[in-house]
Amino acid sequence: MGGDGGCEVYPQMRCVWVTAFERADSQGRAGDLLRLQLPIDHRIWGQSSWIRYWQRQDEDL
Repeated sequence: MGGDGGCEVYPQMRCVWVTAFERADSQGRAGDLLRLQLPIDHRIWGQSSWIRYWQRQDEDL
């Protein structure tokens, strides 16, 4: 994100993250942007996420 709210890649455009922050902030949800969403681990495709959680196999979440 550029210091002036402009896009670092396309300077003529407004930064999408500035827009996202402003919209989230206006709804009192700016903190949600700090949450890390981990990518899907396709190696465990088809396994129950609930069972993995209960068996403490997802401690890194």
